[in-house]
Amino acid sequence: MAETLSRKSAAPALRWLRAIAFLVGQAVLLAVTVAVAVKLATGVPGTLHPLMLLATILYLGSHLLRIARLALIIADPRCSLRVLTSFHFWAAAASLAIPFKLGDALRAGALAAVVGGTRHGVTFVWIERLFDAAIFMPLLLVVALLAPGSIGIFGGFLALTIVFVLASFGMLLLAPDNLRRAATFILRRYNSHASIAALHLIKTARSFLSEAVDKLRGRTPLLLAYSLFIWIAELAALWIVLLATSGGQDPVVALLAFFSSVVEGRTLPSSLDGGVARPFDLGVGYVLVTQLPLALCGLLASWHFGRWSLTAAGRRSAR
Repeated sequence: MAETLSRKSAAPALRWLRAIAFLVGQAVLLAVTVAVAVKLATGVPGTLHPLMLLATILYLGSHLLRIARLALIIADPRCSLRVLTSFHFWAAAASLAIPFKLGDALRAGALAAVVGGTRHGVTFVWIERLFDAAIFMPLLLVVALLAPGSIGIFGGFLALTIVFVLASFGMLLLAPDNLRRAATFILRRYNSHASIAALHLIKTARSFLSEAVDKLRGRTPLLLAYSLFIWIAELAALWIVLLATSGGQDPVVALLAFFSSVVEGRTLPSSLDGGVARPFDLGVGYVLVTQLPLALCGLLASWHFGRWSLTAAGRRSAR
């Protein structure tokens, strides 16, 4: 009863927080998209290679695969696919305006409103990034083999990726049972405020990990397959842009530039630093046919997700 009253009292604050976060994100996304579109318009040639359209289709198709993967992770028939689609495109486009991978925090917070809980939102985004890293790690190793000098650029990130993947799977496999044993040990040996706080912390960690394990049970091969095809589609889009621009660009250098943007969490405007090059180059081509369409899809999807977030989610919080 007390928990219900607490939720009801927090509902107005949550609705206002959602409204402010959505409006700020919408304004930033709109400003970034317009600024980049104007900047591109000053340097893009009048005609583009027909292959560019195929690159756009492949890139947006990779995001449809991400939506399907997220739906598989959530595995809740009550979660509307339309809401999930609008959420994903809005969050993915907004992350183009947020540096240093901080867009994942926005994604987790917005997903929490979709699935009904902060813990769920964080868990699902963690699973998404875990499978991205599981595929991304071998790709980084291939680039390191093709260009040994790139170790200086990606060595630290590659080490962090390996640690993240190994630590995540280690926690999923070993931590739940060991946390249960630790809770039993504390319960039998200690009786203090610190021990109660430790038990609450262990309970939270166990619920977090148990949900992740439940979501992965029986779905890991399919999630790996989805993740593999996602990255194949994104790299195929990059390769098509490379072929279409045909400016003598070394494929290994192109891969280094692509992974550099992923590693640094580069924003959409920073991808065009230094102005639009003439003749039409790889960097501008990739932004034009992949990230700019994603930003436009995000703007279109945001109106549906915003209306849902400020109405349906608000009513659910008030109950």
